[in-house]
Amino acid sequence: MEKVFSQHFSEADYVSLSTAVSTAYKIVEYWYKVNPSFSNTPTGHDLRPLLINFFVGDQLMKINSPGFSHEFQKNAARNCSHVRLYKGYATITAHFLGGNRTRNRPRSAIYRALLSASNHDIFESDEGDLEYSNQHLYCHLCYAGLTKAKFIILAIPHHSQENIIGKSLVLPNIEANQEKVEDIIEQLDVRVRGLFDEKPSHRAEPTTEIEEIVEKLDFGIRGINNEGQNNKEKGC
Repeated sequence: MEKVFSQHFSEADYVSLSTAVSTAYKIVEYWYKVNPSFSNTPTGHDLRPLLINFFVGDQLMKINSPGFSHEFQKNAARNCSHVRLYKGYATITAHFLGGNRTRNRPRSAIYRALLSASNHDIFESDEGDLEYSNQHLYCHLCYAGLTKAKFIILAIPHHSQENIIGKSLVLPNIEANQEKVEDIIEQLDVRVRGLFDEKPSHRAEPTTEIEEIVEKLDFGIRGINNEGQNNKEKGC
């Protein structure tokens, strides 16, 4: 199985993919830490997988390793956009498998049918080896867990999307770079504060309930930045 993956990916590529996922989880963890409206309510809890998926896609798009590129594609219903990551002749889509890995593979989807069809010539032999002749490869980047990734794997879907071919490749568990996470949070802080910069008086006395909510989010994000700065000064 590793032979198939190694034709398209290097060890550095595996690190880049794993780092993107672990960084996304760390960002979401920080967000919930300082925003009780998200962490202490059922509806806020339900949003966590969506935020994880959003930031995973965001971090995958920011991979600057040689050969990687990306694009957005709509699903069949045209009501949701997904990131497709490319490396040479390989295509990757990312998938959340639940907080406790409630699924063993991503659900079948019409918009991924053509991608899966590119794996039509990959077969598992009686000895367990994969017969592989096509230069194109489609992979699932799968992850599970709510507060941190319990695992990160690359899997090759059968062309029918009904199962996974062979053994999945477990990616190394890479710790997210704390400074990078803080930089991303700081960028979010600037964007939120920018909502009020056009009307400075709103920051002193928010005039609407919406502005008050955004103000609280702003302070929550800035609280993360202040905590991170204090840790840096302490040498943590």
